[in-house]
Amino acid sequence: MLVDQIQSLGPWLTEQRLAATVHRVDVFSPEALARQLATLRGRYAAVLLMGLDHPLVRAAIDDLCSDGTTVITLVSDVPSSQRTHYVGIDNVAAGRTAATLLGRFLGAAPAAQRVGVVLGSHALRDHAERLFGFQQVISAEHPQLTLLPALEGHDDSDRTRLLVANLLKREKQLAGLYSIGAGNRGIQAALVDSGRASQVVWVCHELTPHARRALLDGVADAVINQDAGHELRSAFRMALAQLNKERVVIDQERIRIDIFVKENLP
Repeated sequence: MLVDQIQSLGPWLTEQRLAATVHRVDVFSPEALARQLATLRGRYAAVLLMGLDHPLVRAAIDDLCSDGTTVITLVSDVPSSQRTHYVGIDNVAAGRTAATLLGRFLGAAPAAQRVGVVLGSHALRDHAERLFGFQQVISAEHPQLTLLPALEGHDDSDRTRLLVANLLKREKQLAGLYSIGAGNRGIQAALVDSGRASQVVWVCHELTPHARRALLDGVADAVINQDAGHELRSAFRMALAQLNKERVVIDQERIRIDIFVKENLP
């Protein structure tokens, strides 16, 4: 979705005398990401980065910044680095929102209900922050819900499908599921295959085509979204402002947390 947005911004980028190149790297490998960042030194005026918070990645970002490169983190922050700006939602608030939705959908129950959690990796800061916010609200406001240990799906649909299928086999009374990262296609398939899609309340992130279909089919109950187009436009505006020594209007660049259910899909 981010790559699609970069392509759609082509005419605007040309007007701003900018050119954008996309580099793909394994987000779960700090070594690979740090090596890739090292190859960018001296080649770009600005680097927009989506990656994990790790000492190797922080050092690579700092090296870029020391060369005068503007570095902006997207979606997941690396706050202890020298990056210029972070563009993305408040991920702790997003996790708290997910817990509130799931807790209200499930409602009060006479007995404890069990809730599963699937994330890409604990090493991804945005995933860790969402999990933290989710745990905060569940423990404080929904004591009838018992959280199961989080499963790491590495944002891979096939791996996530297997994890959730096994979870459904083990937990016959599973009442809720929160998917923090990607891999929703695999989760949808596992829920449908189990025959329990209508019995498990599922809250997930990002309004991808697969998540939209899951909402329409009644498999997913709510999707928490961040506008990829707004994020990219904001990141480019921040990079331009930094390069041109202009002021950044923070309120304009704040990324909202959107909540979608079947009835309000755009």
